[in-house]
Amino acid sequence: MFSSSLYSSLGRAEYQSTETLKQLRPAGVTSSVVETAKDALTWQERPPTPEVQKPFQHYARQPAGAIMRHFGTARDAVRDGPFGCKTRAGVESAAECLEAYPGSEIGRWQLQQREEVYASTHKEPLGCTISRGYQMPAGLGTEVPFGRPLHVKEQEAQNSTQTIIFPQQAADDDDNTPVHSMYVSSHGSFAPGEQRKRDYDWSKAKIDPKQHRFGRVDSKGQQSSMKQILQPDLDQLAAAKQAAVVSSVYDRHKATLGDELGKPRLLGAGNRALPADHVFGKCSAREAEPCVGELMRGYYSADEQAPDPDLGKSLREGWRNTQASGRTFGVPNVRNDIPLPPSRSVASTKNYGNEPSAGQLLAPPKCVDLGVKEEHLLELRSPDELAQLLADAGLALGQQEFEEVLAQAEGVRDEQQQLWCSLDAFMAARRSWLQQQAGLA
Repeated sequence: MFSSSLYSSLGRAEYQSTETLKQLRPAGVTSSVVETAKDALTWQERPPTPEVQKPFQHYARQPAGAIMRHFGTARDAVRDGPFGCKTRAGVESAAECLEAYPGSEIGRWQLQQREEVYASTHKEPLGCTISRGYQMPAGLGTEVPFGRPLHVKEQEAQNSTQTIIFPQQAADDDDNTPVHSMYVSSHGSFAPGEQRKRDYDWSKAKIDPKQHRFGRVDSKGQQSSMKQILQPDLDQLAAAKQAAVVSSVYDRHKATLGDELGKPRLLGAGNRALPADHVFGKCSAREAEPCVGELMRGYYSADEQAPDPDLGKSLREGWRNTQASGRTFGVPNVRNDIPLPPSRSVASTKNYGNEPSAGQLLAPPKCVDLGVKEEHLLELRSPDELAQLLADAGLALGQQEFEEVLAQAEGVRDEQQQLWCSLDAFMAARRSWLQQQAGLA
């Protein structure tokens, strides 16, 4: 195999960025004619439409006498002979229809007689508007305006609308007047202190509403009046009655449920004469049970309080984190551990180590713009394949020169002792051979 490194075989020490820039062709299409973009877009006269496209192009302004044809019939042959539809005998010809207005007096009279049969001639005479048979009053639209007169200006001058809504004249003081009754019915305008009247016929019930007192009369007179019920202290007979002695439970019940003015309600939280060691609540079970302090502090043994044996480590064989020294887990980013597939998918993002580095991107190798990669230059080739490749590239070498350069090139020999060499090693050997021939080595 090659003893020299990759960079020495490619001549990295002699590489210059200007050599690569010379090999990159400029963008765009080049031609032998020196012409700028301005020259290409500027012309002396407008270029005509090609003759092949003229039959299919529609012009808004056609020359005089040109036939307007659809672009679908552009290649169809023009029919010979007269065009149009033939009429029967006795019908006016196209020339008669296109003939101008008659110039003689007799001709115009004849035309007027022929036009008399049409209704539009009578309804819409020439130079006049159409007549619809309306009988308009004399002077309508000129002397007399349209519409019905309402004399609004006169009414507004007299404030008639405001007078109707807000009359200035006060109503009659008599309550039985129709005006007052109308305002009571429409606006609810009652007089101060006026009683609402519903026009009941009290004479049928023999009742005078001004003197009659409605309601039920107490049979006992003034003994059970509403005032005495609400204020029992005014009852003169209450002092003569003896109070009944009842149980204190009723008094406590009344004090608990009732609200006394200026005092809070008794909820049973006052002084109940309980001993100092009194405990509220229901007694718990009598047998031995853990108290709250024991439940909070716990009563586990020292062994039970020790940490779990699998804390921070695995007790299962094969699942422990211990590893041999130097072992690396995971998959490398550059897959040098697997062979390069013969063909790669465009969706594959896997790097097999054959992609260019950052240095190669900044300083690309030779012939990269032509699609020639480094592996093509470093590929081992037979002498016959090298000679054919050089001949195709236009580098004609003699047989003796080819054999001398091939002898100096670094390569490997196969079973038949034939030297296999790469194109890069052959070109490096040829440069050394040329320096020896020129006496520079």
